[in-house]
Amino acid sequence: MSELLESVKSLLQHGRESEARALLLDRMGRDPRDFEPVVLLVGIMTNGGQWQAAVECIEDRLRAGGPVVQLNELLGSTLASMGRMPEAEAAYLRVLDARPEQDSVYRMLSRMRKFSGDDDLLERIERRLEKLLAEEREST
Repeated sequence: MSELLESVKSLLQHGRESEARALLLDRMGRDPRDFEPVVLLVGIMTNGGQWQAAVECIEDRLRAGGPVVQLNELLGSTLASMGRMPEAEAAYLRVLDARPEQDSVYRMLSRMRKFSGDDDLLERIERRLEKLLAEEREST
């Protein structure tokens, strides 16, 4: 377990959520590419029912130059948990644009398809992958 996680866990166990949030925000301010404080802060927010604030936090990190793949995957799962499936799909597809081999995203999109009954989802994924392959062929 990381030192940051241990510190946040201890603060939360002692009812010091505002201090945990401040610690995470401080860490996020030091390095926008550091994913760990973001995922911990989003966890605190969603556990507290602050779903929209969690989405805004993730989007802010994306604008700040944070890790695109991890943040979009977190954004997709957060949006899916909120029932915002089209936005979740868009976030997951951005992950596939950056890293087509990201297996976890295929599993999440498959679950979304089953949950929503959106049979066209697989076709949209296939078209997206075909486009990526064509672009890769053109660039070589």
